[in-house]
Amino acid sequence: TTHSRNGAPIPNVTSHTSWIALTSGAWCSYSNSPANQTTYGNLYNWHVATDARGVCPQGWHLPTDAEWAVLTSHLGGETVAGAKLRSTSSLWQPSSFSTATNSSGFSALPTGGHAYSGFGGIGTSTMFWSATSVDTQFANALSLDYDYDATELMARLKFEGDCIRCLMD
Repeated sequence: TTHSRNGAPIPNVTSHTSWIALTSGAWCSYSNSPANQTTYGNLYNWHVATDARGVCPQGWHLPTDAEWAVLTSHLGGETVAGAKLRSTSSLWQPSSFSTATNSSGFSALPTGGHAYSGFGGIGTSTMFWSATSVDTQFANALSLDYDYDATELMARLKFEGDCIRCLMD
């Protein structure tokens, strides 16, 4: 989406210098490419994810660390949940250590992200924001990687660009 639940536009910030200085909500597509937006969707900073105007539809919310933990536990634990969440799409880089099964139906794609150093990870990783803040600079995100069956919650700088997956209330 490019709008909050109340219809307010979410700014599309394409300048890397501006992006890493943000303390308010914004979105971008990987490498600011319309083709990547079509394939992978948008990347959002944590400020969008937790904005009171809401980015998730009515009746949905951004999962907390505890809710991500329930999902990974239901899938057999952190050591195996990553493969069960990853799409079997050929967009994921092949791995000799891990095979995506998507047995959960979650269908995660390798969107990459927008970090302090710029865009990276397309084809190899994806992160989904958690509603859980670590401190004033960091919040957690669920991390999936092409080369690991595992998943983990990782602290990310709040201005970084990751995916949002909403959970029904």
